[in-house]
Amino acid sequence: MKVAIIAEGLQGFKACELFMSLEAQVTCFISKDLEAHFQSMPQNADIILRPLEVLSVAKRFLGEHEKIQDRSRFYDLFRLIYALKPADYVDSQKEVNPEVYERLSQEMLRSLQSQIEMFEDFDIVLYAPEKLLSGSLNVNGRCLGEKRISERIIHGDQLLKIHSGWLEERQAREVLIVGDEFLSFEIILKLEDWLRDEKNRLFIVSSELSPLDAVRNRLTQEMREKFDQLISYLEAEFEDEKTRHHQKLKEWQELDDFVKVKIPKPVEPISRLVFFSGHNLSAVDELVDKNRVFATLEKPDFRNGLKDVENNFLDLKTIGVDFILNGITKKNFYEVPAGEQGFFILPPYDLLLESALKDIENEIYQLFSPAHSH
Repeated sequence: MKVAIIAEGLQGFKACELFMSLEAQVTCFISKDLEAHFQSMPQNADIILRPLEVLSVAKRFLGEHEKIQDRSRFYDLFRLIYALKPADYVDSQKEVNPEVYERLSQEMLRSLQSQIEMFEDFDIVLYAPEKLLSGSLNVNGRCLGEKRISERIIHGDQLLKIHSGWLEERQAREVLIVGDEFLSFEIILKLEDWLRDEKNRLFIVSSELSPLDAVRNRLTQEMREKFDQLISYLEAEFEDEKTRHHQKLKEWQELDDFVKVKIPKPVEPISRLVFFSGHNLSAVDELVDKNRVFATLEKPDFRNGLKDVENNFLDLKTIGVDFILNGITKKNFYEVPAGEQGFFILPPYDLLLESALKDIENEIYQLFSPAHSH
């Protein structure tokens, strides 16, 4: 099994350990910043380190939608094209091998200054990005107005810096998270203290009919318990508010009419955790005289959300919040088709690293099943 690991971040180091345990032949493409860290690998490890820039990852022969008769696409290898700078090697020879360096002609030295491209083929490719690649606020790829608003829409690596104190410093009381990914879970858990403050409210917008449920099942038991406790706390709080509202409404209804006109009717409470399931975030806007961002949500007639179903009855709605946290990320810098067998991506954050590595290991065992099965 020949494996390529594109290690932009240290998550790639964990991937190396996994493939070492599987006795795979590993080539790890790393940045110079990580070279010293990877040098700590055992000397007998079957790993080739290449501090090079990967330019492209694609199937060796197959087009994106092409199929092979009686075979899966895994039958075709992945071809990595990478950049090589001969000048770096030549310069190192000044000290290592000065006699050879002196024999090189000036013309040859000049020819080695430019970057050249090379390729190598692999069975499996694992991509460990250093940063989150921000996606659109809308799952269909484009949200109206999202390019105009910068300060109140938080994307990519900035999301990993968000915590309860960050929102408190900015006096944020209402926040919207869009997306149904693991990143959204990590954000919610980081905002636990902020969410327990009764002045704050969180909106979750997702095209999924039952947001977060599938993701929750892949969390560690500790993470699930922490999340469930937070949700239970918010649900219990909302039930108490509804009970108090019911009592106040009953008392108000028993008043004489001439008293009712002087006393406002009790306002029905709103949960501090609101789901818009089965929705798209289709537009964002910001008024000049307002320090908030306004999100327009749409729900198609072919989707009916299963969480907070009362929100299904309006096809179009706009809500104002202090910040929008974009949990939708681009998974794949190299434009490899989604679901391509043998191409894996490690998340650049720690929440699901252990689970992701286990899933990769299980899938590899399936891919390398008995001969001729692919």
